[in-house]
Amino acid sequence: MRTKKIKDLSNQELVTEYSFIVAKESSWIPGPNGRGIKEFEKTMHRSQLLRIELLSRLGEPEESIFSYAQEQETWASDAKRSSLLKEHLSSWETDKKRALTLSDALQEAISLLSTFDEVGHANNDLKNGEGASSSQEPEERKETARKEMRLIRAFIRKHKRPRLTKR
Repeated sequence: MRTKKIKDLSNQELVTEYSFIVAKESSWIPGPNGRGIKEFEKTMHRSQLLRIELLSRLGEPEESIFSYAQEQETWASDAKRSSLLKEHLSSWETDKKRALTLSDALQEAISLLSTFDEVGHANNDLKNGEGASSSQEPEERKETARKEMRLIRAFIRKHKRPRLTKR
């Protein structure tokens, strides 16, 4: 069956399809070895297009619609810059069996960053250039740890919402 173009959908069809896709997204469980990711990405893209169309039909200004959609796409791509964070978040999705949100990703990034200071943790060994099981030299391991820590901190800084404070 061929999918209708979003512009050709009636308001009722638009709402029905959007609610179906949102339910599908929330119940998505990643398969072993990342199977089904392409289909999930297509579903996410269709969901964003449906959301944009729905909001524009409701009279929402385009500037606010597109800035929100852009924000949703950027945090996921920013998380992939750090190989340790990417690995950690993908295992989190597999363990929790639910889709990852920005707040979950931030909590996990903060948690992962704290492991660099835990004595006995593999990330602490990486930070100190220790670990005989690796073929890297101690200085290379330290540099790798610094790079990963910098990328994780940058992710946290960029996507953490500023807190409202009383002045």
